[in-house]
Amino acid sequence: LVTELGAAFGFYQGGGRIVVGRDTRATGAMFEDALVAGLLSAGCQVVKLGVVPTPTIQFTVTRTGASGAVAITASHNPGEWNGFKLCRANAVPISGATGIMDIQKIAEAKSWKKCDRPGKLSSYDIAPEYGKFLRSFAKMDRKLKVVVDYANAMGLYEIAGITDLFDIVPLYDTLDGTFPNHEANPLHLATLDAIRAKVKEVGADFGAAFDGDAD
Repeated sequence: LVTELGAAFGFYQGGGRIVVGRDTRATGAMFEDALVAGLLSAGCQVVKLGVVPTPTIQFTVTRTGASGAVAITASHNPGEWNGFKLCRANAVPISGATGIMDIQKIAEAKSWKKCDRPGKLSSYDIAPEYGKFLRSFAKMDRKLKVVVDYANAMGLYEIAGITDLFDIVPLYDTLDGTFPNHEANPLHLATLDAIRAKVKEVGADFGAAFDGDAD
């Protein structure tokens, strides 16, 4: 199914350069291999980023002029789930109104065309460039104390290039795609109990809580 989805998305995009990245969920590597196989079969030039936050994937699309991207993640959902976030050129999300249903139809009908020349696979380390990009926004007159709830997830990578700019008090700062300490969903208020308490305890300026793919 995942390979067919990759082929359908590649056909829908008309080939081109497609960026692929994933979060730390247990099924991520398996889904990545299957998806890349489908994209290559559709003639896409696949740029594999490995384990990266969703915003980093979107940033790579804009910086490399890629025609689209796939983030392999279930975002704020529990660790046993996984899924895909799709975007087109300029990191514009593909939603139900702008293509998801079309891709589904292609996948279900298996109506993609066979490609005479499969695409090529490459990798890219975008982290240094992304860190420089984030630092360009840092205009502070003092070093802020910030409690960061990483939720054992991709927030660890999302702000890796700027942590020296802050006095960071970390919570749950080890990568674990099962999210053992609490659900990686800051929209559920119960997940914010720990960070609220820690902000008061250490007198932080503010707290920041991430979800599973740090978007």
